[in-house]
Amino acid sequence: MAASSGISVGPDGVARCSWGDSDDYRRYHDTEWGRPVVDDRRLFEKLVLEGFMSGLSWLTILRKREHFRAAFRDFDPAVVARFGARDAARLMADAGIVRNRAKIDATINNARRHAELVKEFGSLAAYVWGYEPKPRKALLAHAALIERGVPDEAVAMSKDLRRRGWAFVGPTTVHSFMQAMGLVNDHVRGCAAGLEVERLRRNFSPFVRLTAKIEAREAGDERGLVSSAVFKTVCGALLRRPGWVRFPSIPASFPADDSQDDSHSSGRPRTATDASGRARLFAT
Repeated sequence: MAASSGISVGPDGVARCSWGDSDDYRRYHDTEWGRPVVDDRRLFEKLVLEGFMSGLSWLTILRKREHFRAAFRDFDPAVVARFGARDAARLMADAGIVRNRAKIDATINNARRHAELVKEFGSLAAYVWGYEPKPRKALLAHAALIERGVPDEAVAMSKDLRRRGWAFVGPTTVHSFMQAMGLVNDHVRGCAAGLEVERLRRNFSPFVRLTAKIEAREAGDERGLVSSAVFKTVCGALLRRPGWVRFPSIPASFPADDSQDDSHSSGRPRTATDASGRARLFAT
């Protein structure tokens, strides 16, 4: 296929996005990029690595990813949040990662901000999936993806994260994060992996999307468009359908409507118990 199509056919006969058709990128493109992720540690890792990529190439970061994971204790936000001066010095001496003091400090800072965000929204997954753009009906052609550029949702998430004190989370960085973590499917039309990603996104658990919107709504965020009553109704209907996985951690009951949730009608902030209960819906 012509390079202008954004598609390349590899030696294995598989059509891929042109950027993914190389020995270094092929596995990442085929098995990771664009597949929906709700695991908080993986989401945090990707945000961090996208920040480290600033001014560099993703290939540089990808080749060092295992070193990054070891250096940052597998990107456990609670552990990284406790890093101090000795850890920063250790990281600056580690040739296996990108030794940039501003980015290292930003990672430690972001881990601390992560705890604040989880306290408010229940999980990082609930927060980021609340910014999912409206799903498209089909994959876009290469030219259309280039013309589209950075979506408004990426700009909005970037702005909000920076307002919350996060660093190295500009719109382009957040857009790359959204592409990789499956919030959008930016595989080029004609890419075999793109079709698989589209199938995964269409079958993606509605519990994740609905809970993300509820978390946002109940935190006073205008992005939240689904009420607890709707969530209760949809969950009940889905769980009665054959083939749907029953999540044992789903709360046994939900408030009939928002007015019956005293923690919100009284204006008090949501409790940690409330948040953690919702967060369990994201366990995989």
